[in-house]
Amino acid sequence: MASAILFAGVLAVITAIMGGQHKALEAHRRMDAALAGEELMWQLAAMDTGTLLALPAILPAGPLDEFDAELTLEPVDHDLPGPGVIVRGTHVHIRIPPAFTGDPLLVELDLFIPEPQEP
Repeated sequence: MASAILFAGVLAVITAIMGGQHKALEAHRRMDAALAGEELMWQLAAMDTGTLLALPAILPAGPLDEFDAELTLEPVDHDLPGPGVIVRGTHVHIRIPPAFTGDPLLVELDLFIPEPQEP
């Protein structure tokens, strides 16, 4: 009887440790994906509009290209409230899906990149 109780206790501790390690690994993966998405976002912000709109729908992201970032690029006109100015630019939506189908979405980022204005 004592061995069964001891076995159940050890099993509970092992299960708790494994669950904690899984959550820590998932959090680390999300942080890596967020940094990769942010780095990609700033690389896209530095491109000119013609190059930006010619990009493929999926780009590698991260220092070792360990993520596949899904891009949605849409030319839009933003109407600024107040002064009534219309700013033309590109709406960039970056989505980094999980490595496995059942896992939650890792990162989703949005950015508006205005086109340079002519004097």
